[in-house]
Amino acid sequence: MPTHAHLTVEAFALHLLLQRAQSLIDIVVANLNLDDDRSPEHFPRATFPAVLWGNNKGSLRRGLREPIRETGRFGKASNERLGHGSAVVYLRRMTLRKIAPLGQPVLLRRAVPVQDPTDPATRALLCDMAETLADARGLGLAAPQVYAGVRLVLAHLPDADGAVDRAAAPLVLVNPTLTPLDEATDLAFEGCLSIPGLRGIVRRSRRVGLRALDSEGRPVEREAEGLFARILQHEVDHLDGILYTHRLEDPRHLAFDDEVPALAAYLADQQHDSGDER
Repeated sequence: MPTHAHLTVEAFALHLLLQRAQSLIDIVVANLNLDDDRSPEHFPRATFPAVLWGNNKGSLRRGLREPIRETGRFGKASNERLGHGSAVVYLRRMTLRKIAPLGQPVLLRRAVPVQDPTDPATRALLCDMAETLADARGLGLAAPQVYAGVRLVLAHLPDADGAVDRAAAPLVLVNPTLTPLDEATDLAFEGCLSIPGLRGIVRRSRRVGLRALDSEGRPVEREAEGLFARILQHEVDHLDGILYTHRLEDPRHLAFDDEVPALAAYLADQQHDSGDER
């Protein structure tokens, strides 16, 4: 008698689904931060059935979307249709890509333009970047940070109060370009997923004009200011091989995350004593 003869058709289908899911769990990747690597075919990756996957803080992310659709966040390749008869399940696979750390040459090279945003490989990369960004809880992510030397950026859009919903879908920008809209600039601390644990003071344009394509190849044109402008400038710098550490006006303006308040207070005192209140 077959081993599973005592199971109903529905129960047996679920059993096979869970067996299949279990077979995918063989690697565990945890990524830890403007932000709180080699060609796309060769970077380290780990694939999980989304319904079972949780980030390094232990929170479980839902992989079965409602309503269920055949297309994933960026295309059909991201969902797999499983089922028997009228019982259909879509298992959403998530791929976490390793984030390139400071010192990796991919972070120093100029990325090449994307020829077709709708190409399946580009869609797969965008989907992987979105999952990696969500896991790392960053404000933005550029393709070179996941070892892909192409001009792709994901960026979260802050609300009117500057708050960022990191669980929301990020803005997809293909071949983005930025233009300062005036001469106003701001100094602020920045961090980077590729340089964990450190923050530095960087001067950025307060307002910029953005031109790009979205994931369907449609034009994107808008203005950005404040935090959103800073996020965009940080990520587009990555596409040109520039890290925020390259833009420090003073190498002393760098601190570990926990020491940022102390450094900020010290610099404020120095500014006050010098009479420079800018």
